[in-house]
Amino acid sequence: MNPKYHKQLGKLFEDELIRENGGPSILCDIYDKLTDGNDYAENCLGENFNQLIQCIRFDFFKNYKPSTETTIEFYFGTYNYWLYLIVERFEFIFEVLNPEGKYKHLRDYKRKEYRTFKKIKDWCVFYKHPREFTFAHWPKYVFETDHKKIQVHKKRNDTIIDYDYVERNFTKNGLRLPMLENNPNIVVILPDLHELTRSFIDELIKFIDFICKNDFIASILKSKSTIDDYYKELLEFIEEIKIQPDEGSINVEITRNTHDT
Repeated sequence: MNPKYHKQLGKLFEDELIRENGGPSILCDIYDKLTDGNDYAENCLGENFNQLIQCIRFDFFKNYKPSTETTIEFYFGTYNYWLYLIVERFEFIFEVLNPEGKYKHLRDYKRKEYRTFKKIKDWCVFYKHPREFTFAHWPKYVFETDHKKIQVHKKRNDTIIDYDYVERNFTKNGLRLPMLENNPNIVVILPDLHELTRSFIDELIKFIDFICKNDFIASILKSKSTIDDYYKELLEFIEEIKIQPDEGSINVEITRNTHDT
């Protein structure tokens, strides 16, 4: 795995998903919407999404240091899994909003507008539930941008597992794949991670807008994820915070309001 590729991907991720001040992610827009300017309130939905983004930002892109010896199947599987954790929460929210899929307009909206989310989930299914791929001999992995290697495999008539193959064969329960058994000529073509990340970001922004620009949807989610007086006791007890620099250190003095109620 090329470390420069990792760095470029991390820059794309941070530039698009982290607010200009370099702190919280744009997923905090959900937090802001579902707390509605109430300083006492806490919203776990927006915060949990934000924390997942921060995990990927820091633990994967900043703290993790892949080398040229890092295999692309490991790199893709790890990154895709963390994206999948966000997608799975998205999926559950739609289960809450559309139980048993009874509202056709919501089913159609989800299917048409979030195709990359589905792709991320489907690849995760392939990794988690390999079926007859378990019996493959030394399968190769390449990115779809590596056209020369892909042409070599095609000329040799190797078995190609790309996203179309995964969607067609690994997302249907009970489907058997005997052509993969004892097969020494299999190549897995993984998606271009720059393209996948850009599409993921576009759909994530769309999802944020779906919540933040729809008061009815927001009200449903707020009722399940916001505590209106979460910080009330703390803020009422803190009357004054004094910051006093002291020879290079900072002392913080907190005066509590002890008036009887």
